[in-house]
Amino acid sequence: MNSRYVVEKDWITACGHRAVVVYIGAVGYRCGYVLVPADHELCGVQHYSMSIYAHGGLTYSKHSEDYPVDTEGEYWIGFDCAHSGDKTNMLPGVERTLEFCVKQCESISIQLS
Repeated sequence: MNSRYVVEKDWITACGHRAVVVYIGAVGYRCGYVLVPADHELCGVQHYSMSIYAHGGLTYSKHSEDYPVDTEGEYWIGFDCAHSGDKTNMLPGVERTLEFCVKQCESISIQLS
């Protein structure tokens, strides 16, 4: 088990994309990720070049073997919940729940479709 973060949910979205929500306990916030299919036009595109909305904007895009979960180097895009107004271990604000992050991932999945 990774001591830096906990995988809170790993599922297939309503549109058929794999998605993951992780909680990073050391800093006290969640991040959400959606797997971009290898044949999708956005596979390999940097997150800052995508026109996909997520809470606080997309902040992650990477081919990864081990983050957010073990994969075969697939391409993930994601967002974090450590923006102005979000609650973390260091800052007061709105706590972005697991349910909130799941809804954000489902929205990203719809946008990819």
